[in-house]
Amino acid sequence: MDIQKTALICTIALMPSMAVADDHEHEWPESYTSLGIEYNYSLIAEGRTEDTDDNITDFHGYGINLTHQYNPLLSIYAQAAMAESETTESEADIDVESYSVGLRFHPSAFHYGDWRAFAGGGYKYNNYDIASNTLIGSSEVSENALFAEAGLQKLIFDQRFIAEAGVRAIGEVQDTYIDFQPFLGISVLFGRSYAKAMEPVVLDSDGDGVVDGDDQCPNTQAGAVVDATGCEEKDSDMDGILDKNDACPDTPEGAKVDAQGCAEKLTVEVRENLYIAFPSNSSAVPQESVKELENIARLMKEYPSTELQVFGHTDSRGSASYNMQLSDARASAVGKVLSAEYDISLTRINSQGMGETAPVATNDTPEGRAKNRRVELVLRQPE
Repeated sequence: MDIQKTALICTIALMPSMAVADDHEHEWPESYTSLGIEYNYSLIAEGRTEDTDDNITDFHGYGINLTHQYNPLLSIYAQAAMAESETTESEADIDVESYSVGLRFHPSAFHYGDWRAFAGGGYKYNNYDIASNTLIGSSEVSENALFAEAGLQKLIFDQRFIAEAGVRAIGEVQDTYIDFQPFLGISVLFGRSYAKAMEPVVLDSDGDGVVDGDDQCPNTQAGAVVDATGCEEKDSDMDGILDKNDACPDTPEGAKVDAQGCAEKLTVEVRENLYIAFPSNSSAVPQESVKELENIARLMKEYPSTELQVFGHTDSRGSASYNMQLSDARASAVGKVLSAEYDISLTRINSQGMGETAPVATNDTPEGRAKNRRVELVLRQPE
């Protein structure tokens, strides 16, 4: 049998096209199947050739390997190997056939780019076919053996091939001698499977829709509208319309605005009568009556271009001139409370005393006089 020719044929069979570069440079596959060839040199234990029946010389061998890697840490393989040797004394030719199965471990701690280490072991069956009568006295001898091995592997040719080198220690079951077998091999990979690339973790710490790497304002408050840099869009007048869309960027706070950010106008006149319990002959607004002005103050803020007319009224008791003076003072006092308590500009308020000139009920009864003692508020949109 021509071992060299057999090895050459196997080598040619394992050479697929390598024109396309691999996308996983320097990365070992998670799993694969490979077919390869191996050259080995068996160093026969010294004592074994002197006092045992299977006395043979050191020999070269060639093998074919079929390997499957289940995961990055574990692979299993089978090998069929051939060699030629001779007996040590009669120099009779021997054809050696061996069949092996092995398990290999690939510790992740020993991965260095394209390189990785392996260690393993397995079972080996050897058959020796002796060409002529020798001291052995038989034409065929077989033996069972166990082996341990270790070595290095490297990805080559765009990660399509594996080159390996290692050494085996082979112990026969029938005796205690241990042979050593250095080896070199090359395999082509099929069905490579790689770990899925992890999706990059994209952080958006403030949840504004702009990732931290692009966010120039990484602590934007929740719910804020931000620009492409992650910074809050400005709404200078806080009317709910961003400055970039706001046709009226200086709208007073609290004003009702339209889609362009401009204050809406009051379309109807608002009238309201307040029955404030002023102290007798006084224009001081009692503290408990301040809250009664809250509604009109709110409307004035919602419609900042409106104006308020405050009319003071009295009943008919007392002189007409005194009642006119008192009603005017009370109307003015209400305007000042709106300014002081609700931040309404006095320029928007016009106060006027009406005295007893505009009653809404009879002044002949206590009930009627109570209705006439009032402050009338009229809110309108100026033309």
